[in-house]
Amino acid sequence: MSELQNEPDYESGYAYTYPFSNDPHGPNDPNISNSTSDEEADMLGYTVLACFLMWCFGITIHSCRGIYKLCYRDYKVNRILRTRTIKTEHMKTLLNICSICLEPFILQDKVIILKCKHGYHEDCIKHWFENGNRTCPMCRENIFQ
Repeated sequence: MSELQNEPDYESGYAYTYPFSNDPHGPNDPNISNSTSDEEADMLGYTVLACFLMWCFGITIHSCRGIYKLCYRDYKVNRILRTRTIKTEHMKTLLNICSICLEPFILQDKVIILKCKHGYHEDCIKHWFENGNRTCPMCRENIFQ
């Protein structure tokens, strides 16, 4: 009961407005048009432009990720596949023939010896890996782990 007694007394002529007491337009004001203003059209244009720029940014990032993957793969291939030149008869006899092209090694040939100790002509093994293979042609050991 004491809570009700603390309520302020409102006069009978008091008009309560919700939520804005100084609203310039009444609920059915004939001066309000349903068409968009220039400010709203500008905001719509800026919104469309922002969406387009974000879409372009996403496409650019996606493309860069693809290029990065290709560059990183090439970097790994070149780091693992170091080219050597056959300089002695002893090295030539150790390697014998390339098992990809079946050609014998000759002096001054450029060869690549994989970590599994199998040797191939530089062009042969690079072509092998460019075709998507990731293993040694002879023993099938994964070279890029």
